[in-house]
Amino acid sequence: MTNPYQPQPSSYLTTPVPSGRPRMFNSTIAKVIWILLPIVTIGIGAAVPFVVAAVKGVVKPWLAGVYVLAEVVIL
Repeated sequence: MTNPYQPQPSSYLTTPVPSGRPRMFNSTIAKVIWILLPIVTIGIGAAVPFVVAAVKGVVKPWLAGVYVLAEVVIL
């Protein structure tokens, strides 16, 4: 039985590190998806302020529509 008052090595530090890369990077399509995911997410998220401003009436609705359309065409 171990003494609960004596410090023990952390299991986070003593666990062996797995070898190799995770399976999500094994195929080429998976690599492409993982590369494009942040680009697409940030690109679509960039249109949100324009849409919110159009809903609040700060900018013209057509401006937000043009921005969203341009994002879709570019991506």
